[in-house]
Amino acid sequence: MANGFLTSSPGSRHGDQVSDIVATSVASKFTCPGSGTQEISEIGMWLSADSSTAAAFRLAIYTHDAVNNNPNTMVANSESAELTHNTTSVVKKSHTYGTKPQLTGGTVYWLARNHADSNSNQDRLSGGGAVFVDSDVGGYPTWATAAQWDAGSEWDDDVGIYAVYQAAGGSGNPWYYYAQQQ
Repeated sequence: MANGFLTSSPGSRHGDQVSDIVATSVASKFTCPGSGTQEISEIGMWLSADSSTAAAFRLAIYTHDAVNNNPNTMVANSESAELTHNTTSVVKKSHTYGTKPQLTGGTVYWLARNHADSNSNQDRLSGGGAVFVDSDVGGYPTWATAAQWDAGSEWDDDVGIYAVYQAAGGSGNPWYYYAQQQ
């Protein structure tokens, strides 16, 4: 299963392994497919929790800072409600938007998550392949600022995070687009 921007909610996990989430805020870079205004109906990720613990987190979408190759500002209406999980199995946790965030097709964005603690393990695909940035500042539920993202670490890590999109005002997209990872 693919990650990034998808036309429907994934039914199976993206990766083939998990890795610890040690930073407070982490983000993965993808290009929103299509052209014109695209609406996001759902955001989610695949993850597990450490044994006998519960973990809380939020998801959001950020604009792209092309100069520093990092997240810049949070897209309006894109922050999810708090999500929690407490299973050692890899599961999908998602948020459905009431007010749908609007993006521009063909534009680079960051799908981000902000964790309350390090009790989570993110789904990932071995071999990397996607730009991934972390920032261990801010402190849940406060997200990293643009300057804090700039000071974070950049990795080559292909994680199981996604957002479901369709053309604004449409009843669905007849073509399946796959996110172009930068």
